[in-house]
Amino acid sequence: MLNNSSVTDYLNLWDTEVEHISELVDESNYHYHSQLLKLKEDNNLFQEFIELFQNRFSEFRRTNSNNYPKILTDSISLLPKILEVIHTQESEYFISKNISYLDVNRPKKMLEIYVELSQASFLDSARIIGSIISAQTSKEIDFEFLNKGVEFLGSKKRGIPGFKPFADLINKEIRNAKDHNGVEFLHDQYHFEYGTNEKHSFNVNYLILEQNIANLFTALKAFVTCVIEQLIDLDISFEELVEKYQFIDARWSKIYLSSHENTCTRFEVTKIMGDPVQLLLNFQGIDADVEQRLWFMTVSMVRALETSQNSNLTRVFISYECPHSITGSTFIQTASIEKYINKEISFEDLKILVSKNALLFPLNKDTIVSGKMSYNDIITKKYRVREITDISVENLKRFKAITYIPEPENKKQLQLFILEIINKLRKLQNVSDGKAIVKHGEMNADVVYLDVYYTDGGNRSLMSNNDNFITSVQYDKNSHFAINNSNPLLDHLISEQKSTLIEYRWNPSSKLI
Repeated sequence: MLNNSSVTDYLNLWDTEVEHISELVDESNYHYHSQLLKLKEDNNLFQEFIELFQNRFSEFRRTNSNNYPKILTDSISLLPKILEVIHTQESEYFISKNISYLDVNRPKKMLEIYVELSQASFLDSARIIGSIISAQTSKEIDFEFLNKGVEFLGSKKRGIPGFKPFADLINKEIRNAKDHNGVEFLHDQYHFEYGTNEKHSFNVNYLILEQNIANLFTALKAFVTCVIEQLIDLDISFEELVEKYQFIDARWSKIYLSSHENTCTRFEVTKIMGDPVQLLLNFQGIDADVEQRLWFMTVSMVRALETSQNSNLTRVFISYECPHSITGSTFIQTASIEKYINKEISFEDLKILVSKNALLFPLNKDTIVSGKMSYNDIITKKYRVREITDISVENLKRFKAITYIPEPENKKQLQLFILEIINKLRKLQNVSDGKAIVKHGEMNADVVYLDVYYTDGGNRSLMSNNDNFITSVQYDKNSHFAINNSNPLLDHLISEQKSTLIEYRWNPSSKLI
């Protein structure tokens, strides 16, 4: 049995100290309320659908009041899947809204979102409703396909107003046309065509479909909101549902392990030779300092092991991704977690054990300018420089590139070309990616690393038997030459320092030696 009180204490502590979500402080049913906050919309359509679903659920409840808690509990196994699709597709929707109206990728993406919402979240919602009605009427109702779900919810037999306004948001022929490649993207509208023997066609304006998508999101959120409100009102705990459904769908466990702003994206038992060994956990979370992330990861591994109820697990592995730090990770043997659960060691003892395997990085607080830069190839009659890449670290601004010098007259000329290339690369600007702490800006680079070949498209190995390979070069203003010295593939090459700042590793088979 999951320990609800300890979970509440943990979530409240994390909320108070890190997330600061005032709406959730001292709340029971934390996970329910967290989802309700994410689902809420402040518009008239949302309220209209709330009223529609509330009326229908009230009817369900009055029809079979004694058995209704069990009926509802037995009908909502798909709830986490609906939530996941809503949140994922809504993110895609807002990304797509930033694409130009003149770009055909916008209507293409919008159509994909509409179809996914229709055949996933809407159909699964219809299945929940059908399951409740089936239990009350003792008539089997099964929606294998979208068409049946739309027809069922749109039927007046469900009562007035019934679910028809919900069903009317779905045009099943759009899905049918897309599934059978019957879509054409015109100037400002879709052209849909469907049917095998008898062809049917119709057009839908791009902007109208986008509005329909927004309305569908609103209705789906209202539906899930009403389901959750029913669960709260009936005093059905989220932990009870996790225990009931976790072996059917890991999404239940993911929600249970998530906080309001930290989302568990992976809950998976991996197997070696057929035997369960390791529980893998991934989190996408908010920025928190190293100590806070370590605390969160430790608690999460304890809760995950308790939730899994799998006696064959030998260790738990967890990773934590946040906006302004490199993804961190750690692992611990389940035996150590069990010692904590059995009160043989303290939480601090456990956290120390977790920290020994932890690879956690500080937050990058330099977020004024962040992103990823791409660099154009440098092409001249003498040489070509391709695949220019920023490989900077915290204290060193560094670039690497692949260089092609087809016809150097001699070693001296090649070295002059390389010096010219190094000077060009040194002057490139770079930016932080927002995660790793790296040296960046307009200052000259500290290190430039080049692999030099004769021809583009030829063999790019660093072995002496590669006739296309000439040399590896490293400019290092500090004369450490760390890249060269740490690469065992270069040990067989002939080392030469042309100056205190430039080191060559020549192919011993090169005709320039």
